[in-house]
Amino acid sequence: MNGETFRYLDPKVWDADRFIKANLSYKQQVRRTLWNSEYELKGSVAAQEHGKPYGKLQAYFMYRKKYSRKGSIRTTIFANYALGDLPTHERFYLSTDVDPELNNKFILSRNSDWYTPGHTLLYANQYTIPGYLYADDTGLTPSTTGLMGAKVSVNIPKIESVSLLAGLGLILDQSDEKMEAIGSLSPIWSLGPLQFTYTPLILDTGSIDTDWKRFQIALDLSTTSIRIGI
Repeated sequence: MNGETFRYLDPKVWDADRFIKANLSYKQQVRRTLWNSEYELKGSVAAQEHGKPYGKLQAYFMYRKKYSRKGSIRTTIFANYALGDLPTHERFYLSTDVDPELNNKFILSRNSDWYTPGHTLLYANQYTIPGYLYADDTGLTPSTTGLMGAKVSVNIPKIESVSLLAGLGLILDQSDEKMEAIGSLSPIWSLGPLQFTYTPLILDTGSIDTDWKRFQIALDLSTTSIRIGI
């Protein structure tokens, strides 16, 4: 990636450098009448002009089972790990994806005039847990070099377009090598492409953090998910 590109990006989230990067991924889906599953394995290695090489490995498995005409349970298990001199934008953010290759055409946070994914614009994927929007002391979404966890989402058939999402995870960062536990419980309401995720309680290193104003508003499109978290 050309270093000149970074003049359009927030330096708090993006490290300015030139990169040569190779990506490899494999994804498989199975669909049946009462259940469906999918899994993905992807990895990357990169060399930096002013830093050391680094590598990333990510994997997830999702299984969704219908228990009634409108009710279903979806379970996702995921793991992320990185080695080497990892740039800031390549770290694993707990509640968002920074999109380090800039593949997402809908991302608005390409310069300091917009909030970046590390602030309030969130791009959720299979590897994230809701609720970890940003830290008060830094204004950035918490991130790490190692994250594994599981999520369970239950659709409630008697309450139209409402589901309940619970997630638990373990963080292991290269900087301190301490393992920390995280978790959240979020009711989710969907209306067409709009999604409202409310997360008043999160688990952070053994303590429960309460914020009755913590929520995310998402616009889920066929190719991406754009989220604003407050």
